Amino acid sequence: MNALDRTVNTVFISDNRERFGLIRALMSEHALDNTLEQLPARGRVAERVRRMCVDPSERRPDLVMVDFTEPSAGGTDLLSDLALGKSRLRVPVVILTSKETEDMLQSGSLDDGEAVMFAPGELRTFVKKLSDRRRKRYLWSLAVLYQYGPILLRSADYDETLDEPALAHAG
Repeated sequence: MNALDRTVNTVFISDNRERFGLIRALMSEHALDNTLEQLPARGRVAERVRRMCVDPSERRPDLVMVDFTEPSAGGTDLLSDLALGKSRLRVPVVILTSKETEDMLQSGSLDDGEAVMFAPGELRTFVKKLSDRRRKRYLWSLAVLYQYGPILLRSADYDETLDEPALAHAG
């Protein structure tokens, strides 16, 4: 992203149309000037994303988000290919997680404990920071963190499950 271009080019890899709608709505709510492209989490998606990152005729993403709220063999293969290990993308990969998948990633079972996982918070806060006037610096910070491993982001579903017990005690 250059200084004159305030657009955040985001690729969102997910088969879940509702979650894609949620991401789009959040970005719109925060007036985030962005391009958001949904790719299905199957087939040759990793190859397509890699090509987007290096081919000058493609719109290079500033950020790749992977929906990993539901564990699957295909999802773990995709994460291994794009976000874990020495061949991971150079573009920051943010992994949208649930409690189950966040625990799986934090345990090191997918990467033999080699990557450091960073969890910047919940989705709404993340999008708000991307829409802020300091977004360029925030994207730079994500890129720095990503040198050490993928960035985990809790989905709204995950945060709702955390709030349910608190709400039960409040009533």
